[in-house]
Amino acid sequence: MGTVVRMAARWGAEALGLGGKTGSIKEGKAADLIMLDLDKPHLTPIYNIHSHLVNSARPSDVQNVMVAGRLVVEDGRLTTADEREILDKARRWGRKIAGGRQ
Repeated sequence: MGTVVRMAARWGAEALGLGGKTGSIKEGKAADLIMLDLDKPHLTPIYNIHSHLVNSARPSDVQNVMVAGRLVVEDGRLTTADEREILDKARRWGRKIAGGRQ
């Protein structure tokens, strides 16, 4: 595992006092999984997967996400809530905060 990936995962969990529960893939630990589509021009060729994840991957490369064994993003789409409703609500709040100037 690359140092930066280790820092984000294992060492991040340890810094938060959660090293016994998460931060590495081990039986009994909470596991979240992110699957990326690596078949993209900005990710080709791959010489070092860890470097690519840190320096080249984009949020739009994320295809599937599982949290505690539950699929929350499938084929790049949120499965646990209505994304359109969330965006509409955010826009309404944005207008309120801006005092109607938007």
